[in-house]
Amino acid sequence: MKSPLFYLLVTCLVPAEVPPNQDPNHREVRRVAVYVESVKGGCLYPNAYVDVVHTVASPQKSASRIILKNISVRGFEAHTVDAKKGPGVLVTLEVDAKKSTILLDARDGTLTLILLPIPGTVNSR
Repeated sequence: MKSPLFYLLVTCLVPAEVPPNQDPNHREVRRVAVYVESVKGGCLYPNAYVDVVHTVASPQKSASRIILKNISVRGFEAHTVDAKKGPGVLVTLEVDAKKSTILLDARDGTLTLILLPIPGTVNSR
């Protein structure tokens, strides 16, 4: 018999239904690896959809804003350590050319991912 922790890990890593990554507009996509400080809203998994929050901090104040919405996660490497920023997650996101430029411009602050509900579940949009 497997422990409850095993089922918790399997539930977090492999959801029952993962929506396929369909691109009806045949847009040109790019896969961009970004370092994120944290993931909010649950367990990250491949093919999840997230909103990307960019935070810029200064000695006087900090400001956060959502820079990208409904972005597909293609993969991730947990427990990554960046020499300048500390522990976090290296995440590969699938975006179009314009959105890849937005991600590259966000290197001056920190990134946080907000996990979106799985489509068709009770909490989905």
